[in-house]
Amino acid sequence: MLSKVGKADVLHNVTVEMKTMFGVLTNHYSRPERVVGLPELEKVEAFLLAKLAEYDPIYEKIFTEGLKE
Repeated sequence: MLSKVGKADVLHNVTVEMKTMFGVLTNHYSRPERVVGLPELEKVEAFLLAKLAEYDPIYEKIFTEGLKE
């Protein structure tokens, strides 16, 4: 069982990795020859964000603020 600090650290790392991963993938799928896959990528991202927010609602706020940056 993780402590509160350990749990927060793991969730922070997951958040950072997801932001990085979807940034790279969105850039890749924005190319003209791959743009047809972009809607599917957006569905996957929305699903994962929903699961993360379901686990801890504060992460929904973190991701939406991060998208505005």
